Parts: sequence; C-alpha cells; structure tokens
Amino acid sequence: LRGLLAIFAFVGFESAGSLGVESKNSFRNIPRAILWSCLIVGLFYVVVSYSQIYGFQNVKGGILGSTAPLPDLATHTGIGGFAYVLDIGIVCSMFACTLACINAGSRLIYSMARDGMGHATMGTCHRVRSTPHIAITVAAVPMIAVPIVTTIINESAVNATGWVGTVATFGFMLGYALVGIGAPVFLRRAGLPATMAWVLGLLGAAIMAFVFWANWLPQTIPGDLFPALTGAYVWLPYVFLAWTAIGIVYYAIWQRRNPGKAAQVGSRYQTPEQAESLVAS
Repeated sequence: LRGLLAIFAFVGFESAGSLGVESKNSFRNIPRAILWSCLIVGLFYVVVSYSQIYGFQNVKGGILGSTAPLPDLATHTGIGGFAYVLDIGIVCSMFACTLACINAGSRLIYSMARDGMGHATMGTCHRVRSTPHIAITVAAVPMIAVPIVTTIINESAVNATGWVGTVATFGFMLGYALVGIGAPVFLRRAGLPATMAWVLGLLGAAIMAFVFWANWLPQTIPGDLFPALTGAYVWLPYVFLAWTAIGIVYYAIWQRRNPGKAAQVGSRYQTPEQAESLVAS
C-alpha cells in the first residue's frame, strides 16, 4: 500500500504531460517539464523520506506508527508550533494535487470527446480562455463527490485516501505500462530511433506489472516482504480490473459501431513535425 501511495504522490508530472500540443513547442517543453519534475520531486522525496526516518529512529513505533509524520516529527523535536505551518503546507499541496488531477483528467475527457468517444459538448473550449471548461467541470464532479460521500458515511480520511488512491494508482500504472510499450511503436512509425525507448519502455512496463502483482498477491512473495492484504484492500485490485474491463468492452463496442472514427484515433499527430505545424497554425 505504501508503495502504491508513493507512486500516487509522485505522478504530479501528469499535469504537464496531459497538456500535449496545447502548449507551445510541446515536443520540447513537455518532455523537459516531465523530466525536471521527476528529477526535482524524486530528489525531494528521497531527502524528506530519509529525514523522517532519521528523526523517528528514537521514537516508539517509528515512522510507521505515525499517521501524520511531519507534524508528529515537529512535536517530537520540540518545535510543535511548526506543525501548524506544516499542516497548512500539506493542505496547499493536496489542493495543488487535486487541481493537477482535474487538469489531467479533463484533457483526457476532452481528447476522448474530440475523437468521438464522449459527448460532443465535452470536446468544446471556452470562447475566451480556450480551455476545455466543460470537461474540467465533469472531471471535478467525482473529485468533489468522493470526499463528500466518505464524510457522510463517517469513514476516516486515511481509509478513504487509501482506497481511492490505490485504485487511481493502479490506473496510472496501467497507463505507464501502455505508454512504455506504445512510445517506441510511435517512434518507429515516425521514422525516429527507438532502441533506447524499447529498452526503457519494456523495463518500465515490467516494473509496473511487478508493483501491481506485489500489491495484489503479497502472500505469494517469499520472505514476508509485504504484509498480507486486509479489509477493502483485498477487493480493490478486482475493482480496478472490473473497471478496466468495462472500459475495454465500451471501446470494443464503440469501435465496432464507429470503424471510421476508430481508425482516426491517435492519428492526428503521427510525427513531431505534424504536431508542431498544428501548434504553429
């Protein structure tokens, strides 16, 4: 579970990746934004993680016994007042993460609508701001509804975050695995070198498959490296697989009913030159 939530907390670069040709000089700026986000956030994650582990080494239960490590660490080190500043920072961070998810999700909804797999209104842009405002509204609805529902049923924020975050991270991992396989195919069709893309893409897909397996059947891994699944977490992988199956069936039916549109999906930007020329126009 902690591994899944670590991935979930790391995927903020999706906000940049989802913009695509909406941004200027996208084939240069988008990869640059993603790489720098991964490097900076990855370094920050490592430093903060080891700092917390070091700070909790003399605390009973260690970091695993804390549900709010940063505020608890501030209290244990004698600067309890700083915990309120940390809480404000965490709230701001979560708000930014929510906006990033809405940003990425709305662009996905917008693209699907433009390809004919959604209502046409979700594929329209605001007349003044040129943003997919209807798709943004649609993406924001579940983001607001889920915490409201979990609050109404008196479920703890930790459990709600764990459940929703686990299913969402499974989705990210599936997307990354598919991109890892699809990227070299795209480069090959565009006539660009793809050797390194094949190596890294297949490696990334294999890692995502392993992480999913490790969080689905931990009891099958020798040495008790992962704790056994309990409660709702036993069923979450099946919820994700069912959700994925529904999506596959929907696309299969749509493809059969709309063979012409299906043939055009993903073909608007076959090469970097075509995409850049579209942006320039």
